[in-house]
Amino acid sequence: MEAFYWNEMMHMGNYTPRNAFQAGIDLDGEPIYVGQGHHSGHLLPGKYIPPKNGLLVPHDGQEVSVFNFKVLCEKLLDWVPVNDGQIPPGAVPGGDTTTGDLLHIGRVRFQNSLVVGRVQHGLCYVTLQGKETTYNDFEVLVLSSI
Repeated sequence: MEAFYWNEMMHMGNYTPRNAFQAGIDLDGEPIYVGQGHHSGHLLPGKYIPPKNGLLVPHDGQEVSVFNFKVLCEKLLDWVPVNDGQIPPGAVPGGDTTTGDLLHIGRVRFQNSLVVGRVQHGLCYVTLQGKETTYNDFEVLVLSSI
């Protein structure tokens, strides 16, 4: 059995794949799933909130909607706290940049929510209320040790 796979999507309203990996909860209480999509030549991880407008990715200080994207599926994954920006072994690759940087999947706690974003250069980039924000303290998605 695969630890995870990516399910190809086009934004279809309130649709969620059967084995979609829930990563958190949005400020309004909606579940957040991990997704990835292309924007400006990059393959970016981001948050998929089914009733919202496509996949939401942080890019150049803003929240960008991507309409053709993939959703991470399966359940053999865990979240691990990051210390000093060091990515732990087994981190799940979430995408890459046009300059060749490997991106990982991270999440941060904000108020009563857990928000998904990309990990790059030891920081987690997420979008909150339409703006890109960076965090030093975050968790990264890794393959489960089970």
